Amino acid sequence: MNILITGGSRGIGFDVVKKLSSMNHSITVISRTEGFLSTLENSNIEWIETDLSKVEEYEKLTEKLKNRYFDVFISNAGGGAHSKIQHITQKKINEAINLNLNAPIFITSIVSKEMIQRKSGIIIFISSIHGLKGNPNSSLYSSSKFAIRGFAESLYEELKKHFIKITTIYPDYVNTSLLPSGVSDRDKMLSSEDVADVICKVIDLPKGVVIKDLTLSSLYYS
Repeated sequence: MNILITGGSRGIGFDVVKKLSSMNHSITVISRTEGFLSTLENSNIEWIETDLSKVEEYEKLTEKLKNRYFDVFISNAGGGAHSKIQHITQKKINEAINLNLNAPIFITSIVSKEMIQRKSGIIIFISSIHGLKGNPNSSLYSSSKFAIRGFAESLYEELKKHFIKITTIYPDYVNTSLLPSGVSDRDKMLSSEDVADVICKVIDLPKGVVIKDLTLSSLYYS
C-alpha cells in the first residue's frame, strides 16, 4: 500500500511509520524535521520536509503530491500552545489552527481526488481526548481538535458513497515528548506504540467495515 502520514518523525507518527514500513508498505512522511526517520534504514520511506504550521509552505507541498496516489492518509501532525487564554497570541493561534485544522483539510482535498476516482481509500485523523472534552489551559488546542471532529463527520457523509473510509481516533494522554516535563505517572499512560498498533488494525479492517470514532484510554491512568 502507498501510505501518506503527517508528523511521522517522532512520537505516535514515528511508531506508525516503523510498523508499517516493516510490513513493506511504501510510506511518505510529511514533517518539519527528519527526526528519528534517519534511524530507519528502509528504502520504502520518503520524507517531504514541510512545516505544516506555515500556510506559505502549502503550495510547495501541492507540487510534491501532484499526480500521486495514496491508499491511506494518516493525519497525525498536531500540537499547539497549552496556556491560559490571556497568554494566547495571534501567532500561536495561526500556528495551532494551521497545524491541527488547515493542514488536514488541505491535504485531504488533494489526496481524496484520486481516492474518489478509484472508489477506494482510508483517511485516519489522529485527534485527542481534548477533541471530545475541554480542559483548562487548552482552549486553543482543544478548539482546533473539536473542529477536526466536525470536519471528519462531514467528510464521512460526503465520501462514503465513494467507498472511502473515514476514522477519527481520540487518544487520552500519551507518553510522548509533547507532554510538559513536569507530568508524572508517564508509565501508566498510553504509549505511542499502543496507538500505532491500533492505527495498523484500523487499516487492516475488512473491506466495507469502518470504525468512525475510536477513543483510546489507559486502564492504569486516571
